[in-house]
Amino acid sequence: MRRSNDNTVDLEVVIKRETDKAYLIDHGGEEEVWMPKSQIKNVAKNGRTVTLTVTEWIANEKGLI
Repeated sequence: MRRSNDNTVDLEVVIKRETDKAYLIDHGGEEEVWMPKSQIKNVAKNGRTVTLTVTEWIANEKGLI
């Protein structure tokens, strides 16, 4: 995870499922988490993993930071 100055964080995850409004992500924790697309600022594919740039408050709310 990397924090930036614009209140976002970068999370390296694996996307398990996708709906119109969210991704189900595996972040290496005990449970998978639904991440709303409205809170994702950027998606960068890195082979099998993906780096999601998300708002800091949603990462905090979901227990990812």
